[in-house]
Amino acid sequence: MRAPMADPRPPRALSWPAARARRLWGSVSDRAAGPLLYAAAIALLAKLARAAELSVRVDSYVPFGALPLTLGQDLILVAAIGLAADALARLPRRGLALAALLLLLVPLALLLPADVVAHRLTGGPITWQRLRGDEGATLADLGLLSRADLAYGLGAIALCLVALYPALRLRPGVRWLRAWARPRALLATMLAGFGLTLVQPLAVPRAQGLAEQPLFVLAASFVDPPKLKPIVLGEAQWRALHRPRRELPPVPPPPPTAGKAKNVIIFLAEGIGFEHTGFHPGTVKNLKKRVAKELKKKKKRKKRTRSDRTERLRASGDPTPNLSRRHARHGMLFDRYHANWHASIQAIFSIVCSSFPPMRGDIVRIKPRIDCGELSEVMREHGIATGLFHGGRFNFYNKLALLGQRGYEPELDAEDLARRNEHREHQWGIDDRAVAEATLRWIDTLPEGQRFAALLIPITAHYPYWTPHSFKRPFPKSGRRLRFLNAVAFQDDVVEQILRGLEKRKLYDDTLFVWLGDHGHYVGEPARKTPGLRGFYQPNLHVPLLFINPTMFPEDGTLRRRSSRLGGHRDLLPTILEALGLPPDPRHQGQSLLGADYEHRRQFFAADNGRYVGFIEGHHKFALEPRANRVEYYDLAADPDERKDLSEEDPSMMRRYADDALLFARAVEGRIETAETLREEVSVAQVYELFMRRAKVRVRPPKPKPEPGAGPPAKGAQASPGPIDCERDGDEIECPGLSPLHVKLTRIQGERRRCVMVPVPPEGSIELEITDPDTFRLMRGTIVAMPRKGNKKARFRIATRTDGRSDGSVTLTHQIPVRPRHPLPEQSLSFTLSRRASKRPLPLPDGGAPPPPKPPGEVLRGRPRRPRVP
Repeated sequence: MRAPMADPRPPRALSWPAARARRLWGSVSDRAAGPLLYAAAIALLAKLARAAELSVRVDSYVPFGALPLTLGQDLILVAAIGLAADALARLPRRGLALAALLLLLVPLALLLPADVVAHRLTGGPITWQRLRGDEGATLADLGLLSRADLAYGLGAIALCLVALYPALRLRPGVRWLRAWARPRALLATMLAGFGLTLVQPLAVPRAQGLAEQPLFVLAASFVDPPKLKPIVLGEAQWRALHRPRRELPPVPPPPPTAGKAKNVIIFLAEGIGFEHTGFHPGTVKNLKKRVAKELKKKKKRKKRTRSDRTERLRASGDPTPNLSRRHARHGMLFDRYHANWHASIQAIFSIVCSSFPPMRGDIVRIKPRIDCGELSEVMREHGIATGLFHGGRFNFYNKLALLGQRGYEPELDAEDLARRNEHREHQWGIDDRAVAEATLRWIDTLPEGQRFAALLIPITAHYPYWTPHSFKRPFPKSGRRLRFLNAVAFQDDVVEQILRGLEKRKLYDDTLFVWLGDHGHYVGEPARKTPGLRGFYQPNLHVPLLFINPTMFPEDGTLRRRSSRLGGHRDLLPTILEALGLPPDPRHQGQSLLGADYEHRRQFFAADNGRYVGFIEGHHKFALEPRANRVEYYDLAADPDERKDLSEEDPSMMRRYADDALLFARAVEGRIETAETLREEVSVAQVYELFMRRAKVRVRPPKPKPEPGAGPPAKGAQASPGPIDCERDGDEIECPGLSPLHVKLTRIQGERRRCVMVPVPPEGSIELEITDPDTFRLMRGTIVAMPRKGNKKARFRIATRTDGRSDGSVTLTHQIPVRPRHPLPEQSLSFTLSRRASKRPLPLPDGGAPPPPKPPGEVLRGRPRRPRVP
């Protein structure tokens, strides 16, 4: 055999730039392949979980069909992580490379599973605004989740963290993976991701969060979008904005009323939409089929042991049988009534003030003491006693900042109700039967003939749809929708409890009972071409409004009173005033739905923290997304499920509608900005000065420790030193050996707030006691937090005493603020703050001498605008 001939050309050396580029382009894919595979697997599993959550929510497999076209941002992220892992693998120090890879991958392990849980519970992603508490909840509120959802999220995070070890230590030998981990393949993947992000809006224009990568969403949320520029419209311009642009047929008037009511009870049902009641025929029909199917499955597995009543309820398919029966006898139903937001605090503001809430944020953070003709103030002007009863806690969204000190007496929430009965508490509040009983007890305390108005805000139908064990659930417990409908059925029983209580007290004929939903709920919705969750869809906005009163609506076996007048939360208070025979208030923005001078108006709404704004005009619905200049338009009469977008049929009309919606959003901001505030001697804005002026502050030295080996102290021995009272010095309180207590402007949960700075001694404790009723009423929403400059390892104990009775204690760390739980005091309220020893004892320095005492720490003591959510 002849040997191959050698190349006669001499070898040519690469130039320095070319050699360097070759070294950089060459791959160390055995080290980068593990992190790349990990990132790809976590991103894909999170996307599949999101698609599954959407599929269950819309009861369709459409999200899985759209899944391949929504992977663009995920491909970009995975390729970027692969390139970063490839670059880090070239570092000469292996430990430094591993540490950098951990910093790169741990956020994925924490964020992606948690984001799936966030979408499951709220329909929205995790953002910086949510983490810092702009929406009321923070990481300190994880206890509000159900055990199943909390275990689901924490378990997924734990699995992702465990999988980090093989991803960093093992070097997979799969050929295609090693080839994909090369820089040129990763760059091609990134380009493919960019291409998919361009194609996705055309193929799947509204994937409803499925196309968003949670890490990118979180990063983008650190930059707040620009605020709308407020504009002040005259009254004529404001009214013209509410007039429809098209001619609408006249709406028939509601059946006439036979008289006026003396009293009113408003039952603001949490999260109950119109389609979740027995007034929606499609709901009853579908529930009958579903319940029959579930019962047939159960019959095959085991015998049923339910009562005859429960079986009848199941067979009827009606979640609200008591309300349906009362409506048939002497009720009036408004079947085109809408919420203007899908958040409770916005609904409460619109209901009690007949005003539209702010487009971004909420009124509690912006102007809680707004002078709006609030419900209790108007009733008090006419000699009507008012009471406020809440099944949750007032410090969730800081409701008393808006409702407190206006005229409600009493103001009771779950903290107060828990001391007065034995009904069970849960993470969101207390059994709604406690609210019903407290309302009836309050009515019993009123003088005979005294007119009254009660606002009830129950909590049972809120996530996680808790119902007491004693309640016989009419529907099977399987499935999120049926669990929610069981909670609706329980609230229906609570309503019947109140109405029977009125009948027993012979007040039923004189009392107007108003039952409505604060907003709707998105569970088990129909499949749409654009799958997902939006806050302005009808399930979130269309809510029931039912009036029950035998005097106004006498029983008529041939008539079921319904009104098709379009209305919303702003119209409720004017309607109630007319039903009670009271004059209208000029500060109110709504109109009476019972009035003879009712006129066609647009019902405006907003959603997703101002991301969407729109209105309902007749039977048509328009929605605008100002940031993307994107619109949607639906005919609700022909398309009640909002499956067919008609926005492309008349572009010129859509532009005019968009101008109207944007002008309304700016006008709302202008009206709130220029609105007057209450003139109050004692208000939430003065709580800091009141606290500093009226609180008694004392320092308690530590108890002397006995000598080692010494027995019990002998009689007559020196007792432990007593407390030392602190002295006031102008606007500060001086305590011996500590920095003074003072009011400081600081930033908490994304906004600037004034707080009281309280120093804590290194040993012993500091006690703050309040005996002034006005002050401790305003202190009920207090949180305690540490300043950012504090010792990050410090831990403090905050013990609370109400009227001399201990309410337990909470532990404060630098990471998480705490909320001391205490009921409304009658005589005194005190907080005791002390340092807690570290979990791990510190080693003694050389010579065995004890370490020097730490300098005094500081904690924030104040009432933020909104210490809680969700």
